[in-house]
Amino acid sequence: MDAYTIGQMAQMNRVTKKTLVIYHRMGLLVPEHVDPDTGYRYYTLSQCSTLDMIQQLKHVGLSLAQIKQIIDRRDVSYMHRLIVQQTGKLQRSIKALEFSLATARELSDTCELFMSGKRFCEVTLEYLPKRRILRFPVKPYQVQRRRSQDPQLSNWEKSLRDIKRQLLDEGFPAPLFRNVGCICSKESLAGRDFLCTGGFVFCPYAVEGRESFWEEGYCLTLTIDRTFDDEGNHMEYKHLSMLMDIADANGYAVRDDYYCEIIADTPAFLYSGRDMMLRLRLPVNVENPQSSPCYKST
Repeated sequence: MDAYTIGQMAQMNRVTKKTLVIYHRMGLLVPEHVDPDTGYRYYTLSQCSTLDMIQQLKHVGLSLAQIKQIIDRRDVSYMHRLIVQQTGKLQRSIKALEFSLATARELSDTCELFMSGKRFCEVTLEYLPKRRILRFPVKPYQVQRRRSQDPQLSNWEKSLRDIKRQLLDEGFPAPLFRNVGCICSKESLAGRDFLCTGGFVFCPYAVEGRESFWEEGYCLTLTIDRTFDDEGNHMEYKHLSMLMDIADANGYAVRDDYYCEIIADTPAFLYSGRDMMLRLRLPVNVENPQSSPCYKST
C-alpha cells in the first residue's frame, strides 16, 4: 500500500496541511495511519476521492458539520435533501446579487448622466415599452406649486416612507426601492390639480396577483435635476404643467396616469443646486409622432 505524508496529500490536492488537520479532528477525513510515536499522518491515494467530495460539498455552500453528517450517515437521500435545500438558498442569493448588480449599474449610469453634460429640462417624445410595476397606495395629496413652509417632511417624503414600509412588509427585496416613483391620476391632470394617488417601483419579475403594468406607448418625457428653483417654485409642478401645455398645443390626448421616477436622490449629488434627479413621463396618444419637434427615435 502506498502511503502519503500529510504534506504530499496536501500538495496533490491543492489544499493546506492545516485543512487536513481540521478534517482529521472533525472526523471528515481520518488518515489511514497515524504513527503512534511521531504522530505523523499518512494517507492513501484512494482517500483523495473523499477529499474531492468534501471540496465539492463545500463549494455548494454546505458546512463542515453538514458534510460530517453526510459522511457518517452514508445515506444518499439525506445528502440529496441537504443539497436541495442549499440549491434554494443559492437561488435566493443569486437573485439578491442580481438586484445588487442592477442597482450598481443604475447608480453608475446616473453618475455618467451627471458627468455627461446632458441638458436637463429638454422635452422628448419617446415610445416606451411595457414595464412591470408594483403599485402602492398613498394618502392622496396635491403636488405643491411652491416650497412648503411646513418644517415637517413634505407629503411626498412621508409617502416614500410609507411605500418603503409596504414594500418591505410584503417581503420584496429592498433594492427595488431604488426605482420608486409617484403616480398622479389621469383625471386630475386635465384640471391641473396634479393629485398624487400612489407610488410604484419597477419589478423585474412576475408576482402573481400583485403586479400591474405601465403600458407601452408614447410619452412626453423630461429629466430635472433639482426639486425647487431659486424662487422656491416646485420644479416637478412647473415642468408637469409644461408637459401638459405641450400636449394641449399639439393635440395629444393624455392616455394614462402620469409617472415620475426618482433617478437619483442621494447626498452624493448635492452640488451646484442639485438635490434630486427626477424623470417625468406623461403618457399621450399621438397620431404622427415623427412630425413632432420633440420626437426621439428609439
